[in-house]
Amino acid sequence: MAVNTDADFESSVVTENAAGFRDAQCRDTQKLLGVVTGDPRDSVGGRSDSRRPSVKSQKSLRSLSADQHSYKSAGTGSIQSPPRSPAPERNEPEPRSYMWLALFSCFCPALPLNVIALYFSHASRSMSQANDFDGARRLGRRSLLFSIMAIVVGLTIILYLAITES
Repeated sequence: MAVNTDADFESSVVTENAAGFRDAQCRDTQKLLGVVTGDPRDSVGGRSDSRRPSVKSQKSLRSLSADQHSYKSAGTGSIQSPPRSPAPERNEPEPRSYMWLALFSCFCPALPLNVIALYFSHASRSMSQANDFDGARRLGRRSLLFSIMAIVVGLTIILYLAITES
């Protein structure tokens, strides 16, 4: 039976490495946040005092804090949203979705075509509400195409059935 005599040594090495890793991670996080300023050689090669922020970073932290708290209302203490820029005005009309034609084509006996036309019409209306006018125009044209195809195929089927029955 072998006894591990290096157990104390391994545990002390592990704790030293973990502490060094935490310090390095803390310094990296502070660098990313802009809290640490100074000579970068000090933080890489030796030990720098990264716990005390510089004057420049204190000013930026104060301005950040002022920006965050500037949207509180005076009387209620509730947070208001920042002011928004006005929405750009559109000069073009809203694209057509041809929903009425897709619904009309549902009365024709061309089942897959009229359901596809109805789907594209609904998708065109949804894209228009999401302010994607190019996509809405494209889907509206597809809805128009499938609606016309459904009406033509449906009328052809009705005429064929009327001629062969008599």
